[in-house]
Amino acid sequence: MKELRFQRLRGLSLVEMMISLAIGAVLTIGVVSLFTANSETYNALQGQTRLQENAGFALETLSRDLQKAGYRGCFSSGSSPYFTMTSASGIPYESDLRTGIELFEANGDGTWTPSTASLNAAVTGAAFFDTDLLTVRYLDDDEAYLNVALATSIEDITVSITDEGLETLAVGDIAAIHDCEKATLFRVTGRADAGGVTTLQHAVGASPEDNGTLALAETGTFSTNAAVSGIITRTYFIGPGAGTNNEGNAPLSLWRRENDNNAVELVEGVENFQLQLAIDTDGDSVPNQYVDPSSTVSFSQVMAVVITITTNSVDAIGGTTAPTWGCAANDGELRTAQDCFSGTAIDGLLRRSFTRTIQIRNQT
Repeated sequence: MKELRFQRLRGLSLVEMMISLAIGAVLTIGVVSLFTANSETYNALQGQTRLQENAGFALETLSRDLQKAGYRGCFSSGSSPYFTMTSASGIPYESDLRTGIELFEANGDGTWTPSTASLNAAVTGAAFFDTDLLTVRYLDDDEAYLNVALATSIEDITVSITDEGLETLAVGDIAAIHDCEKATLFRVTGRADAGGVTTLQHAVGASPEDNGTLALAETGTFSTNAAVSGIITRTYFIGPGAGTNNEGNAPLSLWRRENDNNAVELVEGVENFQLQLAIDTDGDSVPNQYVDPSSTVSFSQVMAVVITITTNSVDAIGGTTAPTWGCAANDGELRTAQDCFSGTAIDGLLRRSFTRTIQIRNQT
């Protein structure tokens, strides 16, 4: 009979166990470090992509409107339009098509140059202190042509509604009647729609905002080649966004106010907006100076607008650049939190500036 032998089993010694734990810890740390690095790289790429996409959308939107600035149908390159109001002061800011562009340079203390007294308080109250403001005006390209010629230019206007050109035009609004020789701004005092035809009245009133004359043409009259259009005015500004980022802060955004409607948040993460004008001072239609916005610059001199915007990643992802804006409080101290960041603190956002030069098409 064979003798049964039992082999004594040995476990890990304390030293072997410590070595195993150390190796495991090193491997775990390596995996965690790799995961963290990949996560940070992913966040950085997402942030870069986001700020570039936001910049592209913002610049394209601004470019489209600036290229339309001053559009008055086929009278776009003509002289300033005639108006029927008693005085120029009676033309609302949102309807003053005599000027296709207005720009305001931020002074960093809650004021702008030139004065923003004519701007709606909804804009200046929401606009960020240290960024510029831009207003563009042009005719709606949905035009309604006259059904009947105006023999004496004082008759009511009748048009066929074949598009959306006048659907939103209401009593009290300013509209434009225009052909290739002239354009006139007038206040609508009555509207009647019947049988596919719209009749617009332009009665005379007593206040400066009312029509001071029935005559819609300073000289001549309007034939059936003339059209009536609404006026589109858009003001762009930077203000705190409606949302919050991953640290609970409200990022700055690009906002747009159209006519007298409430402002709409267009692009999140646009923190700075600076403008310069390329102007022609010798009448050859070629810009020879770049200047900051000023009340001394006439729209007829503006050949192009240079836009510089700074966009950020919205979320804090370890960026090391300081904000590009800041403003001083009344006591001289820099503001903080959502009211106005210091401009020197590192907030962890990635940021980058983009510049584009946009030609103004509707010039002589």
